[in-house]
Amino acid sequence: MTTTPTTDRIGLAWQIGTEFGWGQYGWQIVRRLSERGSLLPIPLVPPAPLDLDGIERALWSPARRAHKHTLAAIEAHGNRPLTLDLPVLHARGNGGAVMFAGVAERVRGRRNHALVFLENTTVAPPGLTAFRRFDRIVAGSRWNRQVLEGWGLEGVVECLQGVDPSHFHPAPRTPAFPGRFVVFSAGKLEYRKGQDIVAAALRIFCQRRPDAMLLALWNNRWPASDQARLFRHSPHLDGADPFDSAGAIDWTKWLRASGLAPERHWIVTEPVAHSRLPRLIRTADVALFPNRCEGGTNLAAMEAMAAGVPTILAANTGQLDILVPEGCYPLSRQRAVTLPGRDLGTEGWGESDLEEIVEALERVYRDREAARAVGLRGATAMHELAWPGQVDKLVNSLDLA
Repeated sequence: MTTTPTTDRIGLAWQIGTEFGWGQYGWQIVRRLSERGSLLPIPLVPPAPLDLDGIERALWSPARRAHKHTLAAIEAHGNRPLTLDLPVLHARGNGGAVMFAGVAERVRGRRNHALVFLENTTVAPPGLTAFRRFDRIVAGSRWNRQVLEGWGLEGVVECLQGVDPSHFHPAPRTPAFPGRFVVFSAGKLEYRKGQDIVAAALRIFCQRRPDAMLLALWNNRWPASDQARLFRHSPHLDGADPFDSAGAIDWTKWLRASGLAPERHWIVTEPVAHSRLPRLIRTADVALFPNRCEGGTNLAAMEAMAAGVPTILAANTGQLDILVPEGCYPLSRQRAVTLPGRDLGTEGWGESDLEEIVEALERVYRDREAARAVGLRGATAMHELAWPGQVDKLVNSLDLA
């Protein structure tokens, strides 16, 4: 089946939404293209929940109507492969895996472009074949572009994620924890995101600074993921993982295994609406991201910086793209990460040094005024990566304008 030719439409072959990374990326593309008006975005998968205000709902309305019409045609076509006569953006992850695609997994376009965020530096021949089928590949970080080019893929471009400065900007702190020095950490609970490193560093820091506390947004919608199970290899947990016998995350067990007293810290275990994140972030004195690997830039870190919170960042993988001179606290002492088996490549990953993390926390603790200045410089740099400009760069890199 081929549709009537159109030159002003583009398909998004993954699930958009406002409450998870890939979904947020898709929504921001839809929002910006709807604002521009010259290219109608059509999500090809039923969307996840969208937390929208009145203006955003109005912007979404034309794309939503086109989405319903196109989805009906896709579903009527059954399980057969389908070619749409419009360009299509595809979400791809490790090894070329399809991300959040649903019925769109069997859909191709007149031209097909892969948007790629990956952490695994190992790829099998079928993955390379899948990547080579695309007209253009867009990497979510400089490191991802280098990985893809290292596999022999040509014509790879990079385009970073963005932030929404209307939400994430410096503002008065929320006085939720009076008298406490709040360390913010965010990201779904996965080994590559280094929550065990955060906890190990906090154990040392809290001994020195009893008023310190951890505010962690570590909810994982997919706790059974392979990455969540890798904590058994952590050098900080002595073989422990954060799961109970039923496979659910046991936060008390997790904190105690990390040497932290659960009653002294605040773990957010339920999803937080994206529009409410800025207020939560601004309760913090400092944000800490000693992540072992990020295929993209780490959206949570970008948003913390954009909110003006002084941010400590591991200098590895995708986070290298947001290491702002004098606008963050880089963790430059990075050791190689090795894991058993050959399926997960970790070239470029980094294990942050606990002593360097504690030193950075101490710098912020001792000189809050200097730290605020660092946070403001970081915010200025992140606002230069606002979503509208980043989506425009994406459209221009793919010759879609």
